[in-house]
Amino acid sequence: MIDSEHHPSSKPLLRKHILRLRDAIPPEEQEKKSFQVTQHLIEVIRSHDFENVMIYFHIGSEVMTHYLLDDLLRENRHVLGPVIKKDRRLEAYRVTNPEKDLFIADFGIPTPDVTRCELYPPESLDCIVVPGIAFDLYGCRIGYGAGYYDRFIARCPQAHTIGAAFGLQIVADAFPQIWDKPVRQIATDQQLINCIRKRTASTGTVSSLRR
Repeated sequence: MIDSEHHPSSKPLLRKHILRLRDAIPPEEQEKKSFQVTQHLIEVIRSHDFENVMIYFHIGSEVMTHYLLDDLLRENRHVLGPVIKKDRRLEAYRVTNPEKDLFIADFGIPTPDVTRCELYPPESLDCIVVPGIAFDLYGCRIGYGAGYYDRFIARCPQAHTIGAAFGLQIVADAFPQIWDKPVRQIATDQQLINCIRKRTASTGTVSSLRR
C-alpha cells in the first residue's frame, strides 16, 4: 500500500503512478499473484453461494482472471462478462464456452459475442468482480476514467461488489468523486479487505457501507 507521505497529489498522477508500478510486475509474478487473488475471490463466492457472477476479462498487467473463469465454470456457476454498448452502457452477457463465446474487441479486450451469449439484466446479478487501477480502504477505486463500472454498479444495488487488485494497487486515497461507487470488498494477493465504511467525496466524512 502507498502511504500518505508518498502518495501522488491527484487522481491522474496516481493513476499513472500505479499503472507504471503494475506494468513493472514480471509476468511469472503476475501469474502467481493473480492465482492468489483468485483464491480470495473464490472464497467469497463460495461462502455466499453466488450463482450469477460477473467477472472481467483481463488485459495487460491487470489481475488475470482465467483461473477464476475456469473455477466458476467448473462449479457450474453462471459466468457473465461485460459488453460496452454503443450508448456507452455496460451490459452483462453469460459465457458458457470461452473459446467460442469470446472475441477480441477494441483495445484487445476479450468480449462476449452478443449473437451467441445470453443477456442478463442488472437485477439478476449476485456478484460483480470489479477491475481497477487503484483502490483505497474505503472501497473507492480509480479506473480508466470512462465510468462504465460506476454507472453499471448503480444499476445493481443488490450485487456484492469485489475489487480485484495486487497489493501495490491499494492506496491511501483514491480521490473519490460524488458519482463513484465503492466496492464492498477488495481481493488482493495478500489479503481479503472488508470495506465496511466509506468516505463521501464532498465532505471527507465516513458513513456506513451496506454489506
